[in-house]
Amino acid sequence: MIQEHPAGNWAVNFGVIK
Repeated sequence: MIQEHPAGNWAVNFGVIK
């Protein structure tokens, strides 16, 4: 689920996960 997530990428993933 969580992979190498950059600063901006993690933000996008957070929106999807949350």
